[in-house]
Amino acid sequence: MWKAEIIWWLFSFVLAIFLLYPLYPEILHFPLLTANVLFILLGFHFLRLSIWWSYSPLYERKKWRIGSAFLSIPIIFWTVNRISDFVYYKDDGSALVLFNQLPFDESLKKLNYLYNEYLFLGVSASLAGLAFMLSMLWSSWRFRKWEDEED
Repeated sequence: MWKAEIIWWLFSFVLAIFLLYPLYPEILHFPLLTANVLFILLGFHFLRLSIWWSYSPLYERKKWRIGSAFLSIPIIFWTVNRISDFVYYKDDGSALVLFNQLPFDESLKKLNYLYNEYLFLGVSASLAGLAFMLSMLWSSWRFRKWEDEED
C-alpha cells in the first residue's frame, strides 16, 4: 500500500510539472506559485482519497478519518482565500507584469492560461476538499454503525 501511495504522489508531482510547464520562464516570479502547486496536489489527492479511500494505508484507522475530515476544513478555507488573492492580484494588473517582455498576443494567451488554470485548479481543490471531508465523515459514520451491529 505504501508503494502505491508513493507512486500516486510522484504522479501528482509530474502532473504539476506538466500543468505549469507552459508558463515556465514567467511562473518563477509569480507570487502565488506555491498556492498554485498546492491546488494541484490537494485537488488531486483529495479527490483520489475521497473515491479510493479503501485503498489507502490509513483505511483501518478511524481516528485518521475523523482527524483528516476536520483538518480539511481549514484547508478548504485556505484554498478559497488563495483564489480571492489571485483575483485581486489579476484585477490589480500585477499579473500583466509577469508577461510584459513578451509580445502582446502571447502575453494575453499566457495570462488567459494562468487565469483559467489557477481558477479551475483552485475551485476543484476546494470542491474536492469538501467531497473528501464529507466522504471521511460518512465513512466514519458507516464504520461506527458497522461496529455497533457486530457487538
